[in-house]
Amino acid sequence: MEQTILLVNSFGLDRDLLTSTNALHPIAYYLHKTGKSLLGTTTFDVSNSREIHRWLLIALLNNIFGGASDSTIGLSREIVKDELGKSLDFPTDLLLVGLKTHGKYSSLNDDFIDDIMQIIYSRKTAFLALSLIQDEAGIGNNLFHIDHIFPKSWFTTANLQSTGISINHIDAYQEYANSLANLQILLARENQEKSNQSLEEWIKVRDDAFKHKHCIPTNNELYKLENFLLFISERKKLIELKLRSIFNATPVII
Repeated sequence: MEQTILLVNSFGLDRDLLTSTNALHPIAYYLHKTGKSLLGTTTFDVSNSREIHRWLLIALLNNIFGGASDSTIGLSREIVKDELGKSLDFPTDLLLVGLKTHGKYSSLNDDFIDDIMQIIYSRKTAFLALSLIQDEAGIGNNLFHIDHIFPKSWFTTANLQSTGISINHIDAYQEYANSLANLQILLARENQEKSNQSLEEWIKVRDDAFKHKHCIPTNNELYKLENFLLFISERKKLIELKLRSIFNATPVII
């Protein structure tokens, strides 16, 4: 269990973000049976650490261990046990298939993606969803913050009116200010440096690889506050594509 907690902490997850401790059981069982910690830099450690990270995030977001958790724990243990007879790799895909009827969603389909897209800044699942989307490796080794891409302070009614945003759009601007489509994970230092800096200025020192990882549209015109709603629309599409690519990497979708 100690090795499990250390590994999960390396993902940037603590007790406040871990919405189900039962989700740790198959990880602890796997580490116990293999005698691995997965905290090293070998190909095996890196690969299986990423698989466990992916499994845990999807399991937590899909609430797989909610409800009848005892039967879910038992089934997950059997899946891991059976697969270890064939391979030492962590069986993320087999767990997701085997436990698909135990979660909030029986498959990782559009309903599941829509539910993730409804996550807002104040929910603890925001960090889980963003770390899944951005695929941050070893995130627990550094302090990360959730950042508002367009600064939160810009969305007061007075500021929006003073910058020329139509009164007809202000409600929509404020609605999407805290939406997942306006959030990303940044190193705490970078988040503090960014502060209230405009996206137009801040993004100039980020390359296309950064934009791809953070699902940020490449059209520079979308970085202006007057185009915020278009930015949200385009970024939602990119995030949804990213989620589908993550879920389509498994045979779970039916």
